[in-house]
Amino acid sequence: MRIPSIHSRGWRLFALALLMLALAPGTWLRTPVTDRNSSAITITPLPFASGEDAGFTVEGLWRLTGKGERFGGYSAMGLLDDAAAIRLFSDRGWLLTLPRPDLASDAASRSSMRRLFPTGIAMDKLFDIESVTYDHASGRFWVGYEFHHTIYRYASDGEPDGFIEPAVAQDWSENGGIEAMARLASGEFLLLRESQGEIYLLDGDPVEGADYRYFVGGYPEGYSPTDMAQLPDGRVLIILRRVALANPVFEAMIAIADPADLADGEPWPVTPLVQIEDILPRENYEAIAIDPRDDGSVTVWLASDDNISVFQRSLLAKLRFTPPPRAEGVHEKGRRDEASAP
Repeated sequence: MRIPSIHSRGWRLFALALLMLALAPGTWLRTPVTDRNSSAITITPLPFASGEDAGFTVEGLWRLTGKGERFGGYSAMGLLDDAAAIRLFSDRGWLLTLPRPDLASDAASRSSMRRLFPTGIAMDKLFDIESVTYDHASGRFWVGYEFHHTIYRYASDGEPDGFIEPAVAQDWSENGGIEAMARLASGEFLLLRESQGEIYLLDGDPVEGADYRYFVGGYPEGYSPTDMAQLPDGRVLIILRRVALANPVFEAMIAIADPADLADGEPWPVTPLVQIEDILPRENYEAIAIDPRDDGSVTVWLASDDNISVFQRSLLAKLRFTPPPRAEGVHEKGRRDEASAP
């Protein structure tokens, strides 16, 4: 069988076909569900490369393993207020709360799993969590569900607190929804759609019916966003992914962009920083969270989605990152002032 050139359109279609096969539910590639109610997990430290690359230094790498339908498929993450625990949200609607393994030797035994129970929409329609963002002042968090495109708000205790089915999403494909969501320091919400390069900037809480503006992303060819998180200076780090001739069939990068540079009629300037495969094992990275440090650097947490596949892993990585200086005056259209408003 002739393998298309990696740079050709034929290759991209071929790789996409491999991806669809790998992700297809119910195939032999899926991990058997041996204990549907198990909540036990194991955390195994893995070796990692030392040294700095584009301002990133790996400080920890762990593999998470578990059994049953509660475990795996992690596509979004967040940090609790004290940053001592990580929350991982799955494609099956489960929430894993995990004490940081770099701080707690007994993190696995102290972890917990719970099912989020939204109300007002049938549970069989709301299961595939792809994006999450937090308001740490109130403890509330917003969850973006795919397939039945919905943004659900939860109280700090995980109880449902309202939802919206965005009118703009009515004609979206089932697997082409909001892949990344960030509540910005300004109170605005930034939403990145997985396909089409669509960006939506909302002037407030989407559940409260906030107005939105539409923009287009300037992503590298073939890449689409899987998650993002905001840096202390207002910019965002974005995980970008595309299919590749590899196992797993993904390659990913971390890029940086400034919401203040969103401008009508212009692609959003997105700058690649590092290819993740250059610093971490190749996997399907779909989740990112940021914790500021006192010295101006930040801790970046990454998690991979194993797609409930025997050929993929749930990895958790801790990185130190020193952001490059923020450019000023890229656009003089008021966006920068709005983004930095209290």
